[in-house]
Amino acid sequence: MAKKRILFVTYGGGHITMILPVMRALRDMAPDVEPVLMALTTGYNQARIAGEKPLGFADFAHLADAESALKHGRRLLGENAGANVSEAESLAYLGISYSELEEDLGPKGAADAYAKKGRAAFAPVRFMERVIQECRADVVVATNSPRAEGASLKAANRLGVPCISLIDLLPYQAKILTKNDFWPDRICVLAEPTAAYLRDHGAPEERVLITGNPAFDGLAADSLRVDADRFLGQKGWRGKAPVLFGGHLDVSAEGDAQLDVVRKTSSILEAYVKEREDRALILRYHPSCWLEMPRPDEHPNIHFSITPEEPIHPLIVASSVIVVQNSTVGLEASIAGKPVISLEYLEAGPLRMSWAANGVSRACRDWEDLTAMIDQDIDAPASSSRPFKTDGNASIRIGETILSLI
Repeated sequence: MAKKRILFVTYGGGHITMILPVMRALRDMAPDVEPVLMALTTGYNQARIAGEKPLGFADFAHLADAESALKHGRRLLGENAGANVSEAESLAYLGISYSELEEDLGPKGAADAYAKKGRAAFAPVRFMERVIQECRADVVVATNSPRAEGASLKAANRLGVPCISLIDLLPYQAKILTKNDFWPDRICVLAEPTAAYLRDHGAPEERVLITGNPAFDGLAADSLRVDADRFLGQKGWRGKAPVLFGGHLDVSAEGDAQLDVVRKTSSILEAYVKEREDRALILRYHPSCWLEMPRPDEHPNIHFSITPEEPIHPLIVASSVIVVQNSTVGLEASIAGKPVISLEYLEAGPLRMSWAANGVSRACRDWEDLTAMIDQDIDAPASSSRPFKTDGNASIRIGETILSLI
């Protein structure tokens, strides 16, 4: 009897970090079930590093019009080439996706859509139908990204193959599902606020499951506390109260102004820890832009994190307070039980999303209040119930959900 197959479709970053723990759990729970991973863009290398054998668009290029795909892929490659994605995969991904866009909208319509939306215009549903059929998938699992992930869910629905969407964070990430004319067979969400949002927008109650996010399972591991204590010992920081600043470029600004919030915040925090021997500072910047960030002065109580080399979770657990712009580091810190201060409505332009409004943080709306808020959280931390938490078993719950659909 042939093994049942689960097709996972995911991009990189936080998307694949949801998928990988589920695949590992599924192998332990059901050795007779075969996970197949289609890891796209930067997710491919992340999967390889994790020991998986991922597939990409290039592995299924024979399912598309090779001549048309190659023509469009070569034309689009220059503006989309990435250091972490092979040329063959980029050509296939761009070319196949654009070819189907042109089939749907015609040459002018496709050109207009791509000029307006870029890769966000891609939705290669028919190609993903052929991938699902070739893989003989019994269930399709994807997170909440559009493009190929959204197309894989739509393709599964058209083929009558059960599908599951994993919503990684907050209600606004679930908005993508409300635009479809179908609901995935199961929608696995982090917490009740996202579940309520989906139910309010018409999702059948029995299809919405609060499972937690597998990417955060590790925050409940005892080994994480050991790693955090080791970090503090290596820095000579035991007995100090570290502050972690999770920063990134402000994309609402242009040019050098994108660094204004980071410069202002890091300057305030560096001066703060230089005046307080009982404090320390971790500067941790987003993986896509950490090389561009200003380096701090050399100081025994300031640590500049080399983002690709240092996992974020031990740094969160080692810290007493976390300061963020709108980075998901804020949510991870809240899940880990840490006080979070989010920088909101400062001079950096419009606020894309408020962690404070979602119960994750306290909002700092004036630079002059920042260090006083930090002191308050360290000296007299507030006790409040948190809407987001983890017990370390999200991957198991999602694995059980997948198996229930086979």
